[in-house]
Amino acid sequence: MDGTTIALIGALAVGLLLARLFFRPRGPSEKSFRCTRCKAVAQHSNRTINAWRDGKTTFFCNSCHARWLESQPRASPAKGGARAREARAGSGCLSVLVLAAVIPAAVAACLMFA
Repeated sequence: MDGTTIALIGALAVGLLLARLFFRPRGPSEKSFRCTRCKAVAQHSNRTINAWRDGKTTFFCNSCHARWLESQPRASPAKGGARAREARAGSGCLSVLVLAAVIPAAVAACLMFA
């Protein structure tokens, strides 16, 4: 293998490592939590992880959350709600644009200086 191929492989490996470090989803460090209402220990679900990401510090198990939902009036779909927020949060356009700019620049730099 010549120097250009080695530099290209190295740049690709570094790019993949950086993408994995910077674009992984955040989550709570603990796998479980204590329900605020019934004090049961429960595993985090997508709902509680999203609440953690929104800055919430109190969590409810699925059965307590279901009881709370039953006591709430139906929300109108015009307000957007959680589904609209999840659609905006998971779009990923910025990360795709950054990768589309960084990877070709890294390859070009490796080819120029190799």
